[in-house]
Amino acid sequence: MKNYLKKGLRILRRLGFFVYVVLVVIIVVRAWLLRPRVTLDLMVAAEELNLPLHITHFPNDINRLLVTEKPGIIKWFFSNSTKAEGILLDIEDKVYSEDWEEGLLSIEFDPNFAENRYYYVFYSLSKPLGSRISRFTMNPDYTTDRNSELILLEVTKEYPGHNGGQLLFGKDNYLYASIGYGSWHKEKYKMLQDRTSLFGAIIRIDVSNSTKEHPYAIPPDNPFVDAGDGSRPEIWAYGLRNAWRFSFDRETQIMYAGDVGEITKEEIDVIKKGGNYGWPKMEGELCFPITEKDDCDKSGMEMPLLSLNRFYSRSITGGYVYRGNKIPWLKGKYVFADFLRGISYIDIDDLETMQTTPNILLYKPPTLHGPNKGKIVLLPSFGEDEKGELYVVNLEGGVYRLSDISFIQQLKGFFYQLTNFE
Repeated sequence: MKNYLKKGLRILRRLGFFVYVVLVVIIVVRAWLLRPRVTLDLMVAAEELNLPLHITHFPNDINRLLVTEKPGIIKWFFSNSTKAEGILLDIEDKVYSEDWEEGLLSIEFDPNFAENRYYYVFYSLSKPLGSRISRFTMNPDYTTDRNSELILLEVTKEYPGHNGGQLLFGKDNYLYASIGYGSWHKEKYKMLQDRTSLFGAIIRIDVSNSTKEHPYAIPPDNPFVDAGDGSRPEIWAYGLRNAWRFSFDRETQIMYAGDVGEITKEEIDVIKKGGNYGWPKMEGELCFPITEKDDCDKSGMEMPLLSLNRFYSRSITGGYVYRGNKIPWLKGKYVFADFLRGISYIDIDDLETMQTTPNILLYKPPTLHGPNKGKIVLLPSFGEDEKGELYVVNLEGGVYRLSDISFIQQLKGFFYQLTNFE
């Protein structure tokens, strides 16, 4: 009997040692795979920005950048500034920013900004609850007269959250905007597939001759102008849950969007004219809700370019195809983020084959400055400058430029991941 006990103890010890070795190998391999491939260079280091949500640049100006703050202020700074140089716009009293996803969400400049000084903002309203797209006129001293506001479009919602919020002009000089599904109750989801509302869509409008009486026109080649079925003619693509950020590849003009999921999948989509991206019938490539598959005809619906399980990604932030020069090996890759887990990229050589595994650039990077030092960087938005270099904002208060990283910095990141196993 004693011999059996001794033999059993030896086996357990060996098994324990084996399990220990396996765990060590897993931790080491994981740390190596999650080591940083880029670094974040802190900008405006002497100023803690207040909940920054979006970063972009002034047209035809490689040195002057600006950031929207969630409560309703837009600040501008030079690329070598240690603090903001001025305030372009302050509409804090107009913007509803109390809920988690509400606020001043983005800014975009008119294609003819040099002549007309127009720019456009997307912000949240409280009474009634909704979203607004407005045009403002900038003064020569980089300030704005609030009375120059021209309201172009408003959408009213029942609940806060899921606003979309991105504004961009295409090379066609039309304004594109993402409108989230608006947190409607399930019984009202049908309107997202029948195109009778702007919710869950990317819209395309002509604002070249906007007036108070006629705030925008419909481009004649929009896909549903003559649909004859009640479709909103503003819609360019639909069936999106919350296209929080989208962008155009500056070389190919292909549009990419990050669509935030609910239960099963986060996704990156190639946005096509008239494309149906499935929500709420689909989430990623899956039927949704997963327990109700009776009404899940996928015919005519666009499949995602990247489908991520929500175990990996919790809230996707659409990014840009990198076209800069400071990180040569990243050129031509689509860079995006997860709000909570860091920055990744995918190859875009084949847009017809769905991908499921991105490449890690930065995994859960810590904030290295200010009162939130040590907290995970929260990544709501990327930006791109005139040269194609990429920037990112940290909701905790930072603004960064993506830069290449040395092997020593990668090793430091490797050891950081070893000691911060989560």
